[in-house]
Amino acid sequence: MNRWIVGVLAAVTFVTSLPAHAACNFDIDGDGQMGATTDGLLVVRYMLGIRGAALISGAVGTAASRTSAAEIEAVIATPCAQAGWVDGGSGRLNDSGVTFGGSYPSGNSGGCTGNQIAQQDCTKGRDANVALNGAADGKAGFSFAKISNTGAVVPASTQFGSGANDWACTYDRVTGLMWEVKTATPGVRYMYHTYTWYSTDASNNVGLEGVANGGSCAISGTCDTEGFASSVNAVGLCGHTDWRVPHVKELESLIDFGSTFPPFDSTFFPNTVGSNYWSITPYTANTNYAWAVSFDLATSSYGSYNSARGNLQFIRLVRSGL
Repeated sequence: MNRWIVGVLAAVTFVTSLPAHAACNFDIDGDGQMGATTDGLLVVRYMLGIRGAALISGAVGTAASRTSAAEIEAVIATPCAQAGWVDGGSGRLNDSGVTFGGSYPSGNSGGCTGNQIAQQDCTKGRDANVALNGAADGKAGFSFAKISNTGAVVPASTQFGSGANDWACTYDRVTGLMWEVKTATPGVRYMYHTYTWYSTDASNNVGLEGVANGGSCAISGTCDTEGFASSVNAVGLCGHTDWRVPHVKELESLIDFGSTFPPFDSTFFPNTVGSNYWSITPYTANTNYAWAVSFDLATSSYGSYNSARGNLQFIRLVRSGL
C-alpha cells in the first residue's frame, strides 16, 4: 500500500503508531499536531490531484509553520525515510518513464491500451497514473520541486539564478534526493567542467584512489570527484554542506527511459551536457574503473557503464532530504 494512503488513515483516525523503521511525521502544516480537518484533509485533497490554492484553502492550522501550497505539496510528496538506504534517502526509485507498451501481435501501443498489455510497465506505477501526475512537476510520473539558493521550496515558475530566492537545486519528491543544477556560465558549477574519479575513502575505493585533479574546473587542485564535492560544500549550495557524488543507482533514477530526446527532464535539469557523469560507485571487477551514467541526448545510448578513473567526465552532486 502506498505510504501516503497509510498517512491518510493515520491522520483521519488519529492512528499515530508507525513501524520502527519509518521516519514519518503527519503534521503536514507544521503546527505541532496532527488534525483530521487540517493534515488529514490536505493529504486527501493531494491524493485527489488537487494542487495550488485549492489544496490549502481552509485546511491549514492557525499556528502552521508551513502555509504555502508549494511547502505543503513538497512535504506530502516526500516519502518516508527507510532504514538501510544511502544517507537517509527515501529508499524509493523513480519509475522508468515508459508510458507506451508492446502491442499484440506487433508494434507499440502509444496509449498503453489493449487486452495484451495489462502487465506491461506502462500500466504500473506513478508514470501510468496520468490523473494524479501532471507534467507541471515533472513528466511521466517524475515529481520535482525547485529549491532556492537559500534552501527554500519555491514555485515551479521561479527562474534559475544566483539570487537568494532564485532557483539553484532540484528536489526529487519520489526518491527524497536533492540535486545540484549546473550553471551555463563559468563558475564552480559550470556545466562544461570535467573531472577524474578520485576517492580517498578506503571503504569505497576498493584499494585504489583513482586520479586526482585530472580534469578542468574552476578551482585549481580540485578537478576530481572528491575535490568538486568539497568545493560545492564550501559555498553551502542551497543552504547545505553535505553534498556528495551520487551512487550509480541514484544517478540512474534521473533517466526517463520513455524519452530519447532528451532522456531526462530538461525543465528541472537545464544545462545538462549530453554525455557521461561520474557516480561514486567503484567498478569492483576492475579497480582502475568506476561506474558512470550517460545522458546522451543525440542517441539512445544512455544508462550506466564502467569507465577508467582517469577519464574526463562531468559530475552532478546530490544530497538527501529537503
